[in-house]
Amino acid sequence: MVRDAAELIFSGGPILTMESSMPRAEAIAIAGGHILAVGSRAEVMAHAGPDTRHVDLAGRTLLPGFIDAHGHFANALQVVGWANVQRPPAGPVTSIASLQEVLREHVAAHPVAKGGWVIAYGYDVDGLSDGRPLDKADLDALFPENPVMVLHNSNHGAVLKEALIKTGN
Repeated sequence: MVRDAAELIFSGGPILTMESSMPRAEAIAIAGGHILAVGSRAEVMAHAGPDTRHVDLAGRTLLPGFIDAHGHFANALQVVGWANVQRPPAGPVTSIASLQEVLREHVAAHPVAKGGWVIAYGYDVDGLSDGRPLDKADLDALFPENPVMVLHNSNHGAVLKEALIKTGN
């Protein structure tokens, strides 16, 4: 009988441990919701018991579980419809003029009705060659009849401008 029998053993693909002493392993054994053994397939298989479930990774990579204590995943599906104003390599913006161009191109490709929001993500003043932050005047010239929100790359700030919609006389 195996002394610390594993409930589950993964093998058959690269296992990334995120440990500098052993960044990759051939197999990993789990018991009681904790890692029982990690290393070569032979070392880990020594923990196999009659009830151990074996999972063949079939060449796929196994990564550790990641716990994101602070994420912005809620808007992950929304950003695909927003203008990307990130600096290189994630986006094309290096100046206020290039940010304005991205906004113009985005609205040309995704028309926004008068009064509708123009939204961009990834703004970072540190990536602008102008030596100053984006401001309301930079956006008024482009979209006088639309509110605009340019979200900071941290998702913790934004440059906003209201819409000036003329009605009546």
